[in-house]
Amino acid sequence: MNILIDVRFLGKETMSGVGEYASSLIAELIKSSPEQNFKLLYNGWHKNPPPFLWTERKNVEIIDWNLPNKFFNLSSKIFNWPNIEKIARPNIAFSPHLQSLSLKNTPHVLTIHDLSFLHYPSFFSKSQRLWHFLQNCRAQSKKASHIITDSEFTKSDLIDFFKIPPEKISVVYPGINSSFRFLQTEKEKEDLNKFVKKQNLFNPYLLYLGSFEPRKNISAVIRAFNEVKKEKDFSELELVLAGSKEWLFDEVRREIFSSPFRNFIKIKNNIIPSERVFLYNEAKAFLYPSFFEGFGFPPLEAQSCGIPVIAGNRSSLPEILGDSAILVDPWKISELTFAIKKIMLEKNLSEDLKKRGLENVKKFNWTFSASKILKILSSQI
Repeated sequence: MNILIDVRFLGKETMSGVGEYASSLIAELIKSSPEQNFKLLYNGWHKNPPPFLWTERKNVEIIDWNLPNKFFNLSSKIFNWPNIEKIARPNIAFSPHLQSLSLKNTPHVLTIHDLSFLHYPSFFSKSQRLWHFLQNCRAQSKKASHIITDSEFTKSDLIDFFKIPPEKISVVYPGINSSFRFLQTEKEKEDLNKFVKKQNLFNPYLLYLGSFEPRKNISAVIRAFNEVKKEKDFSELELVLAGSKEWLFDEVRREIFSSPFRNFIKIKNNIIPSERVFLYNEAKAFLYPSFFEGFGFPPLEAQSCGIPVIAGNRSSLPEILGDSAILVDPWKISELTFAIKKIMLEKNLSEDLKKRGLENVKKFNWTFSASKILKILSSQI
């Protein structure tokens, strides 16, 4: 079977949930299905080199014209050039992310991660709103042979917003990379100590890790931290905010500057992917009071590292986390503040959440996810 996978967006991808999803899923598909032929559309201008895993495999072909993707989309749609179907001769096409792909004769399976841009358009910049408009999610959803979602929540959204038949949508939970784990060996602890010294993280800290964008509700994290710090029991406690700066980062900066405890708030934009496991392991609790998530990798990554999680009680997070985390109303700072204090002061609760979290993440396995998606692709031919 020739499987065409559109991975153009990974050429300029920074750390994000969608990037984690696509790169991890493709790696597992390639590794576990040597009998399949994968044609990876990696076209783009000024992009990162393709991962070594792709280029070393005999069953993987990289398709790249080094064209700007805006030109590629327009040209292929109007003039049918370059003709990806003629060149790749796919039996099935798969898009692990919403991105326009002109196909006339090939069945197309599409992953839609969430419809946050319809629920909360104000959370996105003008350029992001324009991009979503041009992608025309409604038309792509109706045209696709089949749709994959990360959660039952997003499946329900597609049915409600676009009237997609339920039988056309399959829910496949993503996996969590095995690199996120509770560090226990002497070598792991030694590496962890080196990281702590390098990043100057000697005091206990609360952690947020992810993109700095409005829907992540980072202002609530900072304000709840301010309330907690007023009590003498938390005089040494710090807050670490790690991730990529996105639209409206200046609002986060202003929130930090106005905090009376700004000297206890650390921004970490220099954490490389392989060091994230250290950042999780050393944290006392992970805070993720997001307004909206189609899935939510960071809370599960934290649980994999044995860290108690506090998350928002909206969108897909209750489905993904269940009773393995403390869920709070993201609009109520008091609930987040109360949850932080409980975890920090009640050791039994903290230990119970660690155990529940480690059990919860067992449900999210890339081998199972890839197997299920491969069956879906095969069923559409």
